[in-house]
Amino acid sequence: MTRMQTRNEHDLGIYLEPSLIVSRDGHVQAFNRVAELTLRRAAVGCSLFDLCDSPPDTLRQYLAHCSRPGPPSSARLTFFGHDDVSEFQCSGGVLATRYGDHEPTILLRLFSTHDETVVAGHDQATETVGQHALRQIEDLQRDRKRLGERLALMAEALRVVEEQKREIHAEVKFIRADERERIARDIHDQVGHEMAEVLAEVRRLRDDALGVERDRLEAVAAHVSDVGRRLHRAVIGGRPRIVEELGLARAIQVTVVSFAADGGLDSSFESNGAAPEILPAPVESALYRIAQEAMTNVMKHAPGARTLKVTLAFSIELISLTIADDGPGFLMESLDYGGRDDHGIGLRGMQQRMRDVGGTLTIDAYPGAGTTITASVPLGSPPEQMSTS
Repeated sequence: MTRMQTRNEHDLGIYLEPSLIVSRDGHVQAFNRVAELTLRRAAVGCSLFDLCDSPPDTLRQYLAHCSRPGPPSSARLTFFGHDDVSEFQCSGGVLATRYGDHEPTILLRLFSTHDETVVAGHDQATETVGQHALRQIEDLQRDRKRLGERLALMAEALRVVEEQKREIHAEVKFIRADERERIARDIHDQVGHEMAEVLAEVRRLRDDALGVERDRLEAVAAHVSDVGRRLHRAVIGGRPRIVEELGLARAIQVTVVSFAADGGLDSSFESNGAAPEILPAPVESALYRIAQEAMTNVMKHAPGARTLKVTLAFSIELISLTIADDGPGFLMESLDYGGRDDHGIGLRGMQQRMRDVGGTLTIDAYPGAGTTITASVPLGSPPEQMSTS
């Protein structure tokens, strides 16, 4: 038997009607389960002539016709069932042509619509095939479900990692900015104060000196004063680079767009009123940092927020920054300002920034009504109030 015949023997199980593989001389080589349930005395090696009730010459002519290359041949034949004789519409076609001494191999399929025995065999085979198909479908569905669950877990893990990465990046930026500002305050408060004392002492000595000594002390005093001015400019210039390059309004607007994109929020930014030509650097720095911290709080502590609205307003006497979201809000008394709640720490830090520049911070929040934070700085504040000390 050839390789092609072996493959088709295995494939007989796919047919729902009685199906057999026979040689041209009628020897049965294989049959499916439906044929076993339908035909009497069906066995491998038996002769089809023993199973068929039609005249032998009719069967012999039909097998000869089926063994020719071409489309399947059809004929009406009768076969012995387990209880009686049944008529079938047969469809036979060649599987393997003559090769050496081997006879052609024929696939014979028997179709009947009225015989109850055949119908029963057909139903039983159909049920067997259907059950097998259902098991395969169920296995595939379980595999698909497990794969989906694994993909969901991987996606969630990736989302958490990315969120943590963004939070860590933001924290590092804030830590660096706070450290720079702390150093700037130390330089301003300590070094600046000591240089002022040195300058006062040099001027006192200059006033008591005469001639060349007085001129030399005058030059020293001028040099110390110049160093003090350059130190002051360096400290004041410690504001965020984005504010230095774009200005306060544009820097906040760019940051709003960035935060909204990361959090999938609908955002808006408005700048109302005419901005002064020059704003004190500590005020610009404080307002920008407050905008950053407030938007970070929306990302971290306002799940479900959909909109973010930021407004920067200038008037003759006041500059104000408002950050509003439509998140879940919170109760003010629920905040822990003692250091355990990072939300409370962030709000406390914003309040401190406003105090440093002589401004105020107001927080309007209520459960289910979102949160609004407003930072206000009087533009007429004395310079010493606007220092970073």
